[in-house]
Amino acid sequence: GFAGYEVRNAPDFRTSLLHYTKAPQWRGEPLEGKRILMVGEQGLGDEFMFANTLPDIARAVGPNGKLQIAVDLRLIPLFRRSFPQAEVGFYEDRRYENKHLRIYPWAIKDGDPDYYAPMGTPLHIIRKRLEDFPREAFLKADPARTAQFRARLETLGPGPYVGVCWRSMVMDVNRRKYFSAIEAWKPILSVPGITFVNLQYGDCKAELALAREKLGVTIHDFGDLNLKDDLDGAAALTQACDLAISAPTAAAALAGALGKETWFMVASQVWPQLGTDHYPWYRSSRVFACERFADWDGLMPRVRESLERFARGR
Repeated sequence: GFAGYEVRNAPDFRTSLLHYTKAPQWRGEPLEGKRILMVGEQGLGDEFMFANTLPDIARAVGPNGKLQIAVDLRLIPLFRRSFPQAEVGFYEDRRYENKHLRIYPWAIKDGDPDYYAPMGTPLHIIRKRLEDFPREAFLKADPARTAQFRARLETLGPGPYVGVCWRSMVMDVNRRKYFSAIEAWKPILSVPGITFVNLQYGDCKAELALAREKLGVTIHDFGDLNLKDDLDGAAALTQACDLAISAPTAAAALAGALGKETWFMVASQVWPQLGTDHYPWYRSSRVFACERFADWDGLMPRVRESLERFARGR
């Protein structure tokens, strides 16, 4: 499947990306002593998920090679901390040429590397079996900011502290059907003994107010943290929580990449599960999938039951 997924990089594919570099795309050649540029792709959630491959690439280049990483500008602090042996910069993707999106990675200013690769490309080379996915966290939150958020959480009441995110920020007609409304979360949010924490990025004030006024539940929100743009802060808050429960969003992908126990709530089985009941990309994840598409009323009691067990086990 990952070999077929490479079609997205074919020049005649209608949404292929054009990378502004003369370097050849890496296709499995030895990397010892070489310089390779890995470029984030598709969206924040994908950049988090595909970063699963970066520790392998860092080991492959060895002490005499160089790993360069180009990511969304907001991710630079997080990726620099997580991959201290790498050079981390950003890419720009604002320009279309012949209906194709052209990517300008930061690293080309220092000359072309020996190879480049979109961050998901190593999958068909180094992830041939489920056993090839490492069981380790690969992103690292700021320890100082994590401690600060944990201290703030403890002022809210006893744990466990459960971060929640219920939808994507892009909610057009096609995407809306894959996400539940906050009202559907009532069985989960009414579990006693849980302190709920907002991980929903974007403007969600109305939904937080609805949860408080109509569902009788407070989802604690730190208004001084911009969960959309301060992703290093979002990582620290997520790390400070005991559990993340989320729709398949960037917030869930971030939690999984940090090694945080993460429960994905999906409208139906999704391809990143790779046929399992979890996301093999992440050390500690679990998938709750609707038995009938988007049957949230049927799903929520199952999640509630598991959350009750989680709370009892703390």
